Amino acid sequence: MCETWKSCIYEKPKCDGDYYVYVSHLQYGDELRISTYKNEKWLDLLDDEKVIAWKKIEEKKIEDKNAWLKDHVKDIQRIFGLDEVNINEFEIAETMVKCIFEYSSWFHYNQVYLIDGVYVTHVLFA
Repeated sequence: MCETWKSCIYEKPKCDGDYYVYVSHLQYGDELRISTYKNEKWLDLLDDEKVIAWKKIEEKKIEDKNAWLKDHVKDIQRIFGLDEVNINEFEIAETMVKCIFEYSSWFHYNQVYLIDGVYVTHVLFA
């Protein structure tokens, strides 16, 4: 199920759980993060933070990341322009929100591509 973002102005989650949230902070600006909603309250927020919007974290469909990467080695080689692929250098995200949340800085270095509906990130550390 691909659930859309919900505005906190219009509704709050009906169930307790972990959600992606877009948080506004008066001093530091806005950010995307994960927060827990329990007993009709957002946990892990500072006094001057407010949740603007929320989205339920979707369940994973890919059970075995390494198997998925092995099945897509040819695509990874072609798209990333590599002669060899070490699957330990790659991560996957099944949704754009998860990709932005976990790998946003990799977009700046052109290290994120969409392969077969999955965001693939070439994660290299110097």
